[in-house]
Amino acid sequence: MSKKIYFLIIISIFLVSCSNGINSTNIVSHNIDPTKVVLDKGAGGIMGELIIPPFWDGEQIYAYAAPYLGDPEGEGIFILDDKVNKYARVEADNYFQIANIDPGIYILVVGPNTDSAKAYRKNGIAVKITITSDEFTDVGKLYIEN
Repeated sequence: MSKKIYFLIIISIFLVSCSNGINSTNIVSHNIDPTKVVLDKGAGGIMGELIIPPFWDGEQIYAYAAPYLGDPEGEGIFILDDKVNKYARVEADNYFQIANIDPGIYILVVGPNTDSAKAYRKNGIAVKITITSDEFTDVGKLYIEN
């Protein structure tokens, strides 16, 4: 397959993964191998790559899976508590992998700590991510707004 066609396929997959809602059917592959982490039976996970805002340069960044509370098709809130929520360190190459999350709807929240963390948003609205049991949901490459 030519490099041009391969590139177009990758771009198309990325655009599909950045929709208003993300679930396990929007899989984009990259350097993280989810088979290296064994999920607890019935649990799921979130993985992806982040484009971090420049004001966080040099700081250790964490990705949090914050439970969404509200209408799955409408508005709601999320709860962020690093003592309760699952989270993972964002690696130097900007990839992250949060494992063993209970199935449900979550908001991905990113930052050096819970006080300054920001929800992943698209067009100003926090994006709901659906976690299903026994698989990782790959959110692809995400830009965290200022």
